[in-house]
Amino acid sequence: MPTKPRPLFLKFTSERSEEVSLAVDLEIPSRRRPKAIVLFMPGYTSVRNGEKAQAYREAARDAGLAWLAFDPRGHGESSGSIRDLTLLRHVVDLGAAHTMARSVAPTVIGVGSSLGGLTMAVFAASQQNAFSHITAIAPGFGFFERWSRVPKSRWPEGMTAAAIASARTATTARIAPRVRTPMLVWHGMRDEAVDWRQSVRFAQRCPAFVEVRLFNDGDHRLTRWKQRLAVESIAQAVRLSGSDVTVIPE
Repeated sequence: MPTKPRPLFLKFTSERSEEVSLAVDLEIPSRRRPKAIVLFMPGYTSVRNGEKAQAYREAARDAGLAWLAFDPRGHGESSGSIRDLTLLRHVVDLGAAHTMARSVAPTVIGVGSSLGGLTMAVFAASQQNAFSHITAIAPGFGFFERWSRVPKSRWPEGMTAAAIASARTATTARIAPRVRTPMLVWHGMRDEAVDWRQSVRFAQRCPAFVEVRLFNDGDHRLTRWKQRLAVESIAQAVRLSGSDVTVIPE
């Protein structure tokens, strides 16, 4: 079996003055200097190199775009514990990965799955020029609020009261009106983790262009449609980003 390439490690000092090490996959097109890079953030307890990530990586490569995917703290090969997860910590990790991505190419196209999609929306609400386009796959709008209404005995791995409290200022009503980035949102109507109506509510409140595409028999992961998601997402991102993603030959 072929071996997976070893990740790079992005190191920085955290908001708590702790040393952080994020596992990163970086791919830059050979013989070309890209003006855009796709930045991928996985979902809750997921990793940077899963099935959907690989599909998006291939679509980015085919479009001549650079690629950066990372594991946030407590996930995959990165440092930290899932038990210490907060939305702020996720945003800080995304900010570090975004800085790295922008050092590769000036235009960053965001792709976030589940909690990664929510985190990108929160980041875009405060950093309005961070992304030229965002794709959110079953984004976790209302994810933390949902668990606040469920007994602790039913909470998923790593969920804590601190994690739930950290998201109280990042409700859809608060962040959607501040997002100015065009978005494509994919959601399954049989999603048992995040209600698809949350994505519709986000789109209704957001002043930017937001297209919501629903699968009437889709679950939370949407891996059955991973190739379609990747190809159509990258195509829309390139189209809406315009000349910002033109590839310049070496």
